Amino acid sequence: MFSFFKKRCQVNSSKSTPEDVGNFYNENTDKFIEVYGEIIQAFRTYNVEDYLDYTIEESALKDGLKVLDAGCGIGGPSSYFASKINADFTGITISDKQVKKAQDLLKTKTLKGKVTIRKGDYHQLDEQFSPETFDRILFLESIGHSYNHSKVIEQAHKVLKPGGILYIKDLFRREHPNEEDG
Repeated sequence: MFSFFKKRCQVNSSKSTPEDVGNFYNENTDKFIEVYGEIIQAFRTYNVEDYLDYTIEESALKDGLKVLDAGCGIGGPSSYFASKINADFTGITISDKQVKKAQDLLKTKTLKGKVTIRKGDYHQLDEQFSPETFDRILFLESIGHSYNHSKVIEQAHKVLKPGGILYIKDLFRREHPNEEDG
């Protein structure tokens, strides 16, 4: 199992293409589900519902919104949010396998809102969605897979409505103030 997690760190490299990331998740999604369940998030509280409720509060999710879950995995967070909130959630993932797993998962859920999962590259949001489509865009441990963070943020800005919220929860590399601390 350690080699699986080591491989995950390698695919988080800024040199990974969307195709590399998609292939990685096509090959390893079942292993992630085995470890994390339907919420494929490595750094979270022991009670995953506490983390998801915190995300609802901090990203100001509420009824009537249009929300993009960019890098949605198998749609676990979106389906949880839609079980509590009557909003329209669209999830995109670069993995064909994750799209299929998400669609199967959604068939088992009772939701207040709507969830749609489809294949897409968050580096090309303006090719997939009209300008100013979303009230919220969530990157939940997904933007770290980007080969160009600036491009992703620019793309998000194009499809985010004026006054909308871009919410990013991800890992980051800590930069030490001096080499002695590195």
